[in-house]
Amino acid sequence: MGNYGSKYAYTIETDKIPTKYIIYKAISPSSKIYIGQTICGLTTRISQHKSEAKTTNKNRAFLSAIRKYGIENIKWEIIDYCNNEKDLDEKECHYIAKYDSYNNGYNETIGGDKGSKGFIYSLELREKMSISSGGEPFNVYSLDGQLINTYISQGICAKELNLNQKLISSCLRGKSYVHKGYIFIYCDEDLFELREIKLYKANKIKIPKHNTIFNVYDLRGNLLGNYSTTIECSNNIKVSPASISKCLCNTELQNNGYIFIYDDINTGKILDKIINKLNFSIFNVYEKKTGKYIKTFNNQKECCLELGIENNVIGSCLNKKISSHKGYYFIRANEDNKERLQELLNKKQYKNKIPKDLIKEVV
Repeated sequence: MGNYGSKYAYTIETDKIPTKYIIYKAISPSSKIYIGQTICGLTTRISQHKSEAKTTNKNRAFLSAIRKYGIENIKWEIIDYCNNEKDLDEKECHYIAKYDSYNNGYNETIGGDKGSKGFIYSLELREKMSISSGGEPFNVYSLDGQLINTYISQGICAKELNLNQKLISSCLRGKSYVHKGYIFIYCDEDLFELREIKLYKANKIKIPKHNTIFNVYDLRGNLLGNYSTTIECSNNIKVSPASISKCLCNTELQNNGYIFIYDDINTGKILDKIINKLNFSIFNVYEKKTGKYIKTFNNQKECCLELGIENNVIGSCLNKKISSHKGYYFIRANEDNKERLQELLNKKQYKNKIPKDLIKEVV
């Protein structure tokens, strides 16, 4: 069909009888798409876009495209008609999802919001929009290959797991495969094939070919239990499956006071290695004036937040570049704390022997 005498060329891809409620599509020379709605006719709406791009400084993606390519080089299409404004909003959401113009086009919201970026949709509506637009189901795995859940809607997945929806989309498109300890793969793809071909090359992550039992230890190396899935373990010790997976894949040493290691012939060696590394990072804090033990910290960040001390200053104390800071001594847990503390106090001319009960004994 024609353009009804408009100076802007556009086509109509529907046989429905026209009404004032219109859904339109704009395609730039770069093939990126913008989906919009109007009740004033497409010719008028195109003129409004042209005027807004020319007279305002708004740096919106679609307006920038109009300035870059020129309004005459944008292809405009009426793709649907609606019966009322509610129908108009729902169909705008549908077509934005269908053409993926939020993630890979010029739309800056998922539609139905009259241009407001602060508009919030219910999870149910997002699911409905995703299904209606032919959303492809995908699986979410932990880093050790445990299936977390299957989703159709990227929006619901992002909401439930507290993730960034655009980065989920990036993982599913193959630009990356891992985001915050999760792997995102369409249901028709093979996880372990991707492990061999893509995941390891892109992210240096080794996923075991078969799910194996793993052990959980405290920071002293005491066995607390063993599990066959990260989800089962997470339910018992309140550490997220993603965090457990990071420890199992050796990207983290421990999480929330727990060590996670696969149960095999090398478990003992790996546990000793992790504990040695943790002992180097764990340190004790003593009061400078009396030598009284204050607390043991697992890391410098935790100490900074509690005592209000700068991270680099704690490091200088632990590395023996300076003796103390803000009335505290800092001594690594794997050192002889009694000897080191006596040495520090002697420097301050504390001649009396330190009471034994004031010194943290290291087991």
